[in-house]
Amino acid sequence: MSGAASTGVRAVLKRWMWTKSGFHKYGLKYHDILYETPAVKEAVRRLPQYVQDERNYRHIRALQASMQKVYLPEDQWTKYENDDYYLTPYLEEVEKEIAEQRDWATNWIEGSLDKDEDADVGNHQLNWNIGRWDFKEIEERCRRSCLNE
Repeated sequence: MSGAASTGVRAVLKRWMWTKSGFHKYGLKYHDILYETPAVKEAVRRLPQYVQDERNYRHIRALQASMQKVYLPEDQWTKYENDDYYLTPYLEEVEKEIAEQRDWATNWIEGSLDKDEDADVGNHQLNWNIGRWDFKEIEERCRRSCLNE
C-alpha cells in the first residue's frame, strides 16, 4: 500500500471513529473528553481564561443534555472540520517538562546514591504531583547515604 493511500485510509478511519464516538452530538471537542491525567490538568490550567471558559461551558451544556437524555440540535453539534485540538501545544509543553524533570531527578538520584544502592534505582518510583516532584524519599536516601560515609 502506498503512502498516499495509507494516509487516505487513515483519514477516513479517523473521521469514522470521531463520528462513532458521539461526543460531537453534545457539542464537545476531542480535547474536552481526554482523561484528566496530571499532565492534562496542568495543560488545561495553562490555557487562556477565555478558552477555559469555553471548555467549561461545553462541559456544562453536554452534562445538561446528557441528564435530559437528549442530543443538542444538529446545528449545535461540533463539526469534524471545526474540532481544533486546542490543548495540543500546551500538552506537548507539559509532557516535555515532565520528561525533563524525570530525567533530571533520575540522574540526580543515581549520582547521589552509594554503589550498593544503585541496584535499587531501577525499582525506585518517582511521584508526580501536578507539576512538582515529591523529593521526600530522595532527601531521606541522601541523608542515609551521608550518615553511612
